Amino acid sequence: AMAGRFVLMAGALEGVASVPNFAARLREEEKASQVVVDINAQMAEAVFAVDQLRENNAGDSQVSTAQLRVDGLSARYRRALEERAALQRTLVAAIRQGGGQALDDDSLLFVAQWVDRRLRSDPQALASVQASAGILRDLARRSAQAGTGTPFQPQAAPQQNMPQNMPQGAAQNGAAGGTHM
Repeated sequence: AMAGRFVLMAGALEGVASVPNFAARLREEEKASQVVVDINAQMAEAVFAVDQLRENNAGDSQVSTAQLRVDGLSARYRRALEERAALQRTLVAAIRQGGGQALDDDSLLFVAQWVDRRLRSDPQALASVQASAGILRDLARRSAQAGTGTPFQPQAAPQQNMPQNMPQGAAQNGAAGGTHM
């Protein structure tokens, strides 16, 4: 069970890391979210004003005018919600293309926002996000092996551009000619 969760999270991280213009897309979604919040606040004030007018037995024309404002804000609010949802669906689709197929939309958005907070403090953190995905996949593999009772067997690291005369085992041990003790 844990191995599966690690794989799901690794896929989500890989998906987020693969999104082109990730930061700009998230800023756009955040702006749309702020518009939703702002209109909602205006609508709450307008509804309160209508209620106050009704309590104070204001004239029908005053109440009707105030209600028209509420109706207009309500329509703007629905449009703003739809625009934000469209941006979120587009972002989630981009994340899924890069590997985050298994998690639900809200979880993918949460991971995207988590990654974004890391990138804001360190723009070079994307490499760490990608490395984290690799670590989670390795942890999943090890967890699955432990669950089956199979002893852990490290995967051989790819040996690229290794000199032909390097002693056997030197690549794994980090030395040019022997083992570390």
